[in-house]
Amino acid sequence: MARIAFGGFMHETNCFVQHPTTYADFCAPGSKPPLMRGKDLTEVLASSSFTTSGFLEQMQGRHELVPLVWTSGPVGGPVTREAYERISALFLAALSDALPVDLLFIEFHGAMVSDDYEDGEGELLRRIRAVIGNEIPIVITLDYHANVTPAMVAYTDGMLPYRTYPHVDKAETGRRAVQVINTIMERGRPSARAYRSSPFLIPLNSQCTLVDPSKGLIEKATSLEGPQLLNVAYLAG
Repeated sequence: MARIAFGGFMHETNCFVQHPTTYADFCAPGSKPPLMRGKDLTEVLASSSFTTSGFLEQMQGRHELVPLVWTSGPVGGPVTREAYERISALFLAALSDALPVDLLFIEFHGAMVSDDYEDGEGELLRRIRAVIGNEIPIVITLDYHANVTPAMVAYTDGMLPYRTYPHVDKAETGRRAVQVINTIMERGRPSARAYRSSPFLIPLNSQCTLVDPSKGLIEKATSLEGPQLLNVAYLAG
């Protein structure tokens, strides 16, 4: 039985919004649960529609699960320095206390910008690697509209974005993440990673995955997965 830590730090930043997203915004109850620590993650998220819900559904009873910190701020302006640093510190402290672990699962949005970092997720992953080293696998889930960076790819071993827009497969994405986790536990970390970014954005209305071109792109990405490719992540961001 493996010891698997899990948590989440989610924010969809709109840099055109002048009002910043504060620590209080992450802590306030609303359409999403407020900042949670420890066992609250399991109790609240198990019955939710987030990717962690699907992760918990598939993982319960199979491995020892260690909840860390989970929060999802409202869509808004850049995350303040105070909010980013406080939540990152809480996450890293909980992770440090949880060591040793065999794998780390994190739910991200993938489009977080803070006062100091254009790539909020990549910076947090860099800090996480400084804590756990380079050998412990990290698997993450992302929104379909994440802005993936080379750093995010370099620091992770599995990257599972939603495959639908409108987003109706969040929990299913968590279940797919478990499949990737199981493969990593059996075979070890992937030996290579590849990242490609096209200098083109598909217009928003055409990003709907019910119709082409996005429907075909998702189908193509899915078809490429197999024994030689742990996972293929297509994102519209």
